Amino acid sequence: MENEFKTCPNCGELGEWIDVRTERVFGEDPGTMYVHVMHCNLCNENWNVNYLFEPDPL
Repeated sequence: MENEFKTCPNCGELGEWIDVRTERVFGEDPGTMYVHVMHCNLCNENWNVNYLFEPDPL
């Protein structure tokens, strides 16, 4: 997968996609949220970007 760049919430520089993790979503629309972990090389900050929601099969 290609690296995606998003701006750092701390300093505004472009960050680099370094990892994807999954989070379970419960409630009326259960499923899996795939979260991109971003990293800023300038200020060494990590942050999360919600990337894709995949509902559970019926």
